[in-house]
Amino acid sequence: MRAGVWLGLTLTACGSPPPDTTAARAAYLEVVSQRQIQPEPGLAACGAISDPDLSGDCALYVVSLEARRRDGQPARWCEAVPAGTWRDECWFVAAEAAKRSHKLDAAAQLCMEAGAFKDDCAQHLWQSEVRALVHRGGPAAFVDALPAAVAVYETWAPKLSETSDFDARFWAKFFQNGFEGRGGRVDLGHCDVLPAPYAERCVAAATEMYDRELSPRLSDYGLTVCALEPLPSGEWSLVLVDRVPARPDARLDAVVAARRADCP
Repeated sequence: MRAGVWLGLTLTACGSPPPDTTAARAAYLEVVSQRQIQPEPGLAACGAISDPDLSGDCALYVVSLEARRRDGQPARWCEAVPAGTWRDECWFVAAEAAKRSHKLDAAAQLCMEAGAFKDDCAQHLWQSEVRALVHRGGPAAFVDALPAAVAVYETWAPKLSETSDFDARFWAKFFQNGFEGRGGRVDLGHCDVLPAPYAERCVAAATEMYDRELSPRLSDYGLTVCALEPLPSGEWSLVLVDRVPARPDARLDAVVAARRADCP
């Protein structure tokens, strides 16, 4: 969960709580130990808990149970969840439940209530479907998977483009899922065979992924971008190929050069 999940596990592991939290903890555990508690009595019990974190987590637990019921209506109860992180998470849970019930418009609208989680919520509505299109096949599947990806995009764009960062995320996620499906090796040749504008989107996603992977992959060898020896030829992706897997490409060289330009 985005907000931190069932605090009872943490509280139990930390030993005896201070005396002034004993009653709140006991009331919390009383609710979250129940698997069939209904929203109205459950939320009332949660609301009576004096500790605000326990109260919020308790309320989210109750609504999450409702979301898992076949005919559950979690959105009906989100206003009863404490405002802020817990309520934002509740709308997220409600949106996912609506998606599972194939209520796509409702799911998109519920995500817009999710506050700080709005964009992540929107992504959850389509990301599994996108991953299923291309991850197993890897970047070699881009050409064949593209029509299906466009169909997914066209399903969600009218619902999410104007209200979230859907357009910024969708194609980056599609193409990066493909590269990740073959061990994270970036090969821009798989982008260059695509028609416009998808070739450009693929390159943007691939170079972003390469940039993101530079530091952690180099750190496995005790290196940093700034500590690399100067390379007059500028063929960084060729020199680093054993450490940052990629097909050498001048566009990847430019990524490394840009990072090094920011070095002290």
